[in-house]
Amino acid sequence: MENDNMSSIEFLKNNILFSGLSIDQIKNVSTITKQISLDKGDVLIQEGDIGSDFYIIQSGSVEIFKKRGEHALSLTTLHVGDSLGELALLGDNTRSASVKTLEPCVLLKINVNDLKNIISDHSIFALIYKNLSDRLSLHLRSTNEKTVEVLEKELIRTKLLLAIGNFIITVIILLVAFAFFVGVVTQLTHKAGTGILITMPTLLVLFILLLFGIKKSGYEKSFFGFSVANWKNALLYGFLYTLPILIFVTFAKWLAIKYVPIFHSISLFSFGKSVVQQGASEHIIIIMGMLYVLVSAPIQECLIRGGLQAPLQQFLIGKYRFFWAIFLSNLIFAMIHLQFSAKFSLIAFIIGLFWGWLFYRYKTLIASIFSHMLIGFWVLFVLGIQNMIISHS
Repeated sequence: MENDNMSSIEFLKNNILFSGLSIDQIKNVSTITKQISLDKGDVLIQEGDIGSDFYIIQSGSVEIFKKRGEHALSLTTLHVGDSLGELALLGDNTRSASVKTLEPCVLLKINVNDLKNIISDHSIFALIYKNLSDRLSLHLRSTNEKTVEVLEKELIRTKLLLAIGNFIITVIILLVAFAFFVGVVTQLTHKAGTGILITMPTLLVLFILLLFGIKKSGYEKSFFGFSVANWKNALLYGFLYTLPILIFVTFAKWLAIKYVPIFHSISLFSFGKSVVQQGASEHIIIIMGMLYVLVSAPIQECLIRGGLQAPLQQFLIGKYRFFWAIFLSNLIFAMIHLQFSAKFSLIAFIIGLFWGWLFYRYKTLIASIFSHMLIGFWVLFVLGIQNMIISHS
C-alpha cells in the first residue's frame, strides 16, 4: 500500500495540473486518490453522462472519441502521465466525449469534491485552475492544428474525387472514339500497307490531348511520370531487365523456325521487311523504324503509363491498388493492339505488364519508354515476329 502511495505521489508531482504545489500538498492530494484497473476495451467515461471525477493514467493508453450515429470519431489517444476528465474541476459535470481503454490500464481517480474538501487554501486552487487553463490552451492549439489538418485532407480528397470524375469521363470518351477509330484503321491499313502511317497522326493527337489534360489537372508533371529524377538508374536497369527478354524472344523465334514446319522458310532476322509491303525500299523501312522508336513507342508509354496507370495508382485504394493500376491500364494497351490480332494483343498485354512494373518501380516514364523502344524495335523491325503471329492467327 505504501508503494502504491509513493507511485501516486510521483504521478501527481509530474502532472501539469499539480505543477507548483509543494511536496506536502501533493502528499495531501494523494490521500484522496483511488487506483482503478481496467481491461482492454472497457469504457471509462460515456459521452453525456454526469461525473465529478478526473483521472491520471499510470499505465496503458486510452482513446477519446465521440459518437456520430453508428460510427465513432476518434479524437485523440492518451498515454501514461496524461490526465482526462479535468473539466469536472470547472464544475462541468457533463462528459463531452467518451473514453475507452486501448489496452489494460491502471488509473488514478480523483473526485473533485474530495479535492475541494482537503484544500482549504484558495490560492492552491487558483494555481490548479491556472495549470488547467494552460493545459486547455495546449489542447486547444493541438485541436486547431488537427482541425486544419483534417480540413486540408478533406480538400485533397475533394480535389481527388473531382480528378477521378474527370479522369473517368476522359477515358470513356477516348474509348468510344477509339472503337470507331479501330474500324477505320483496319480498312486503311490494308490499303496503305502499314498501320504506322495511320496510327502515327492519331497517337500525336492523343498525346497533345494528354498534355492538355495534365495542364488542366492541377497536378505536377511528375505525378504522371514526366520526370528525369533518377534517370541514370532508370536507363541502366531498364536495359538490364530488358536484355533477357530480347535474348528470349530471339531464341524462341529460332526454335520456331527450326522445329515448326510452317516457319522453316522464314529468316531469323527480318530487318523491317515484314513491317511494310514486300519490296519496300530501305529508306521506307528506316523511316518506319525511326518513327516507331522516336514517336510511337514513347507516346504509347506516355498515354498508357502516364495517362492511365499513374492516375489509377493514386485514385485506387486498397492493398493491391498498384497491381490493379498496372493490370487495368494494360487491358487498354492490349485492346489497342486488337486491330492486328488477338494473339498479338495478348502478347502486348503480357509485355505491357513488364513496362507497367518498370514505371511503378522507378516513378518515371524514362525506364518504360526506353524498354519499349528496345523491345518494340527488336521484335518488329529486327526479328519481324509480329508477321509470324498475325499471318498464322
